[in-house]
Amino acid sequence: MKRTFLAIGLALILGANVQAKTPKEVMVPYKAYLTALENKDEGLAAEKSYEAWQRAEELMGDTMGNIARSERSAWTKEYDAERLHERVKEFGMSGSTFEAESLALKARIATIDKKWSAAERDAKESIELFETRTDGILSAYEYAVPVFLARAYAEQKRPIDAALTYQDLMMKLEAEAGHKNSISTDAYGAWILLRDEIKSEKTDDPRAQKVIEFTVPQGRSDELSPLIRKPPQMPSSFLGGNKSGFVKVTFDIDNEGYVVNPKITSSTNPGLHRPTLESLKGWRYTPNIPEADRRDIQTQIRFDLHNRSGRRLPYGKETAR
Repeated sequence: MKRTFLAIGLALILGANVQAKTPKEVMVPYKAYLTALENKDEGLAAEKSYEAWQRAEELMGDTMGNIARSERSAWTKEYDAERLHERVKEFGMSGSTFEAESLALKARIATIDKKWSAAERDAKESIELFETRTDGILSAYEYAVPVFLARAYAEQKRPIDAALTYQDLMMKLEAEAGHKNSISTDAYGAWILLRDEIKSEKTDDPRAQKVIEFTVPQGRSDELSPLIRKPPQMPSSFLGGNKSGFVKVTFDIDNEGYVVNPKITSSTNPGLHRPTLESLKGWRYTPNIPEADRRDIQTQIRFDLHNRSGRRLPYGKETAR
């Protein structure tokens, strides 16, 4: 399935210049896109929507560079997220991926503006549309908008709702898009902190156990990458040297995802041992990993120095510890 443009691209198509008149160069492929949708030709629809987006971007570059700041402000008002949502409906695209994207964009802007009730409302409506749409068009916002919803919940002091929203997103990513992406990592990092908060509150809400006992998807468990990682502090004496360094270490992970029993196996400089161990105290892995999978984890922490041209200085000699 081809990826189509996001809501901001749709905004360009629905209004590619400040006079709210869509140019022919954009409308021709856009109308072809609508026809393809009517004929249920998803491949052609995605192709034509992308073509329309490209034409709109080209025209936007020519237009926006030549208008005054006051006119830009007027254009922004005409094509803000609210207006975009209205125009989606005007074009007869209610219930489509594009309406879901326009609502996701509204939720994103409300999040930036810290309007949490509005962010919650728009995110919920966007998620519902993504789940019920039938046009088959892929959108990255489908995976991003739950983050806006979870953030809105968290800011409104509803940590359980926020954590469960992140959990649903993580399972969806695992099933449909895989766990190796920034959205998944960010969601896990935020979820861990919410889980800590929920566990410390000892709430009687029965949903809390769904958060505390949540088992990470297999892909994330297999990868065993830290979700929260505190960078090491370089010793001042090391900063003035002419060699980069590293420390190799093994450790276990407890059931809460914290590093325990760290052991340095080799390094290039014993002066790097202490900052390495201090750094590991701030690392956090996913909780509830099976015990057999969280023993004797091996990693290497680098302390890279660079010369004036930006090249990394060579590492010192590695010595077993």
